[in-house]
Amino acid sequence: MTTWRARRTTTTAWPSSRRSSRLRARDGRAALAAAKRVNLEQDSDLQDLYVLSMALDLGGDHGAARFARDHICAGKDYLMKPLLLLQLAREGNAVCPAGGPQ
Repeated sequence: MTTWRARRTTTTAWPSSRRSSRLRARDGRAALAAAKRVNLEQDSDLQDLYVLSMALDLGGDHGAARFARDHICAGKDYLMKPLLLLQLAREGNAVCPAGGPQ
């Protein structure tokens, strides 16, 4: 039987949790380096894109962060999308262009 630690390292959430810890530590350089390992063009998970946009902003790559937020706006509707858009608006980020998907 494997231990919890061994199983934990094989889950897909592990790298994301490390990115999140860099965000919580406000380490812009490390957050940017972690975010740059993800292909924004291919990642369609809106929650991933939200975390990535925060990491990119913290690291100073505001253009890539805007790209991630645009993908959130254009993403398929699902349960979390309105909450993500609301949180982005609360953080002061213009979310969707006027007339665009909401």
